[in-house]
Amino acid sequence: MSTIVVTFKGEDYDEDCGPIGPVVVLRREFEHPDAAAAREAGVPFAYEPHEATGLGWKTRREAAAIAADHGVSLTEW
Repeated sequence: MSTIVVTFKGEDYDEDCGPIGPVVVLRREFEHPDAAAAREAGVPFAYEPHEATGLGWKTRREAAAIAADHGVSLTEW
């Protein structure tokens, strides 16, 4: 069973839209035991195997909607 993770990294701010930044969807078949340590260090793509799909820059609201569509909470970096 795979794990879905949707990440958002707020890298800029738009007066009309709020925080904006890159959104990535990760599909992991399993996590390496050290993946939690990597997340704490801010390294979301450190462990294999996974498939990362970059969705480009989006607003935090759009990222949260994408995460909700996958049935997960948004992970912010």
